[in-house]
Amino acid sequence: MKNLLPVIYIIIFAIAFSFIPYKLSAGEDDLSDLKPLDAFNMISGMRADVKNAMKKSEVSIAKIAIAIPSGDFEAIAEEAAKIDEKYAIEARLTPDDEVQYLSIITTDFILMDQNFHTYVGALVSSAKEKDLENTLIQFDLSLRSCVDCHYDFAKEKFPKLARAVTEY
Repeated sequence: MKNLLPVIYIIIFAIAFSFIPYKLSAGEDDLSDLKPLDAFNMISGMRADVKNAMKKSEVSIAKIAIAIPSGDFEAIAEEAAKIDEKYAIEARLTPDDEVQYLSIITTDFILMDQNFHTYVGALVSSAKEKDLENTLIQFDLSLRSCVDCHYDFAKEKFPKLARAVTEY
């Protein structure tokens, strides 16, 4: 249940704030078509925090891929837990930044992000339980959710990425 609280929190705020049109200033276009990176640029320090968290996630994912075949469940759990640092980024947002974030980030992005962190949380749990089969499944789902999100929201950065629809 503890792992679900951030998910529930974000979904509630996303729904609540999705009905509030947000404008940076009078006369600007609706921001609902912003890509996540563009939106992150609008909130002081957030893009750098997200970029840093993504780089750390890449390192942790590589370490997990090495740890799985050797059965190093402790390393898997430790590295997967590091990936959830993103919640620390959101926790550092001021109340005004949080309102702005939730008003300009699409619900689709928020849900994809939450799916990823749900899978990573399940990966931590399955590794702690030394459940190899579920560890493999959760790692696969985590990677697939990365691919889906990058395909939908960062095609310019990953132009060679082919769409492989994930059946969750």
